[in-house]
Amino acid sequence: MLKLVLCGSAASWMIKIIINNKGGLHNRITRAPIQLLPFKLYETREYLLSRGIRLDSYQLLELYMAMGGVPHYLKQIQKGESVKQAIDRLYFTRGAMLKIAFSNSSRLL
Repeated sequence: MLKLVLCGSAASWMIKIIINNKGGLHNRITRAPIQLLPFKLYETREYLLSRGIRLDSYQLLELYMAMGGVPHYLKQIQKGESVKQAIDRLYFTRGAMLKIAFSNSSRLL
């Protein structure tokens, strides 16, 4: 028996290319998709605290609005870095992780 687990952020691409493809995997889904939701604001605070990152309420809200509570993005926050520094590094510097992620996912749609 072979089990294939697909996960990623480009859901529309996976549905189009894998799920709806008429090839060998057509109609072979045996389980419903697992829905992973972003952290809520209080969960974001708890996650960051578990990593030793302490933010006041305003900073936490700024970060949450920029990252959306996505754990993979929040994992990129570095201890000792301000929210503005993190946003600048992750979105606006050359080769920024989130700039590249957005560009790549836009091309797949």
